[in-house]
Amino acid sequence: MDEALHTASPESAAVWAPLHAWRALAQLEAAEAAAPLLGIANFLERQGDDWFIDDLPQVFARFGPAAIEPLTRFLAGADNEPSTRIMAGRSLCSIGQRHSDARGHVVDCLRAQLARCAENDPELNAFLISDLLQLRAVEAAGAIERAFAAGRVDEGVVGSWDDVRAELGVPGLGLVTADSPRNPNSLRGLRSRLLCTDQPRGYAEIVRSQRRERRKHRRRR
Repeated sequence: MDEALHTASPESAAVWAPLHAWRALAQLEAAEAAAPLLGIANFLERQGDDWFIDDLPQVFARFGPAAIEPLTRFLAGADNEPSTRIMAGRSLCSIGQRHSDARGHVVDCLRAQLARCAENDPELNAFLISDLLQLRAVEAAGAIERAFAAGRVDEGVVGSWDDVRAELGVPGLGLVTADSPRNPNSLRGLRSRLLCTDQPRGYAEIVRSQRRERRKHRRRR
């Protein structure tokens, strides 16, 4: 990796070279590039890169099912940046959406990571649930409900268990009760205490946009 390309002046042509490179790899469906791209993801995040979080899920989707294994390993890596782990989950989701024959495998991978909800950051759990919702993963409803019952979901990202259950069209296992713990950092919980209305569905996309704006702000400072 040529770090000079990633740290070049925003006004230079060189700074765009990595973006064009990974888009070319996507066009070539060069799945062997999946691991090397993941190898620079944390560096790009620390540099405040504005493009890779949005671009790479579609790049990995073009790579297809061959990218599932390296993405799953990266998603499980607790040492990786939180936002890059979220990107890995979104990439798996994009593969499942583009390649219907891989959907079941992708759901299994996302569900397995969500099953480790006690080890995951609540925000990561929320984005995993958002990805499962995108895949209409009714079969993951049990794992989703258990994460909510444990109070390990940032409801400010994805809404409450009742919201998710209604979107999936499932009755639930009865694990989430009025006495179940709630995420104390939940933006949704704050809104509830202020007697505001619920967050709309698709709020995870708004949160992604806010994260991009924060990265841009850090880069300008």
